[in-house]
Amino acid sequence: MNRRSTQKRGKKFPRLWWVGKKYRSALLGWGLLLSIGGLGMFAGLASAEAGTVRARVIFAQEAQVTQPPVRLGDIAQVIASDPALASALAGLELSPFVPPVGQTLTYRAESLRILLRRHQERLGVDDTAVALEGAPRTEIRLRSQRVEPAALLEAVRPELEAWLNREYGAERVELSYLREPEPLEIPTGDWTAVVQTERLSGTLSDRWSVPVQVQVAGRPVETLTLALNLHAYGPIGIAKRAIHRHEALRAEDVEYVERDLTTLNGKRPLGRLVEAVGVRARRAIRAGEPFTEENVEELPLIRQGDLVTVTLEAPRFRLTMIGQALQDGRYGETIAIRNPASGKVIRGLVVQQRLARVVLPILQPSAATAQRPGRQ
Repeated sequence: MNRRSTQKRGKKFPRLWWVGKKYRSALLGWGLLLSIGGLGMFAGLASAEAGTVRARVIFAQEAQVTQPPVRLGDIAQVIASDPALASALAGLELSPFVPPVGQTLTYRAESLRILLRRHQERLGVDDTAVALEGAPRTEIRLRSQRVEPAALLEAVRPELEAWLNREYGAERVELSYLREPEPLEIPTGDWTAVVQTERLSGTLSDRWSVPVQVQVAGRPVETLTLALNLHAYGPIGIAKRAIHRHEALRAEDVEYVERDLTTLNGKRPLGRLVEAVGVRARRAIRAGEPFTEENVEELPLIRQGDLVTVTLEAPRFRLTMIGQALQDGRYGETIAIRNPASGKVIRGLVVQQRLARVVLPILQPSAATAQRPGRQ
């Protein structure tokens, strides 16, 4: 009875299959196999992930650059099995600017991730395939060189001597610092000092301010003004006798001596142009006084009271007449000329000795003349 009830109970409530001993053994075996397989798969994935690192970038804590732009190869070591990839990574531009001399620019290593994502199609590599190592941030400085004041003065001396010779006829120049500047710290490279001659003072004196631009590889890096002591020596024409106003100079009236041009109080000497060009005294000149542009002028081609030939010119029209000059005139000047026949005064351009030209305006027809009635 007990057996029968047990069977009924077993049929009514059957045991679960995994509860059995043999099934438990089988389950344990399969679980062990699955665990080993899972570990192997995880190890394979880890190995595959480690294999995706195609390049390593090792950032330096400090770096120096010579010119813009700042590239990755300037501040980090790039290691890759593919030389083309290493070259492309090293050439990545991090900044188009460089810090001024004496200042720093900070670059964070993690910023490279953003740059790699931006250029991943061109580089052919994902940012996850590049390992970032080394310093988390790099301090970037511009590599510099020191220029001493003596070297700067010697650099500008040839250009200053050439300018003084061209403008004032100086044949011997002495230059020294009135106030010596501080040494310059400029970027490394071939440097030159260029004198800004368009800003040089037209008045020559023994204290000279010279604007200079310092360039490195043709790029301006510094602008400063040099305060110099100047002595410029050249030949100056000296009056051997007293000369009256408007008196023409002759060769025997001039004596040439070497003199410091800075002693002329800013006046520009004529030098040997006194003989080369016919000149006369603009005012009375004392014996021993130097000839300058202030007291000497070119001889006029037309003198006051001269009878001159005047050409009246217009399109398809030219007329010649004789007039009397009412004032002196040099080449290119416009002077007043009277017509002796009519007494009218016209203004003519001096073109040659005793020859002036007048260009007449184009005569426009009047409104009444332009609108003549047609034939009936």
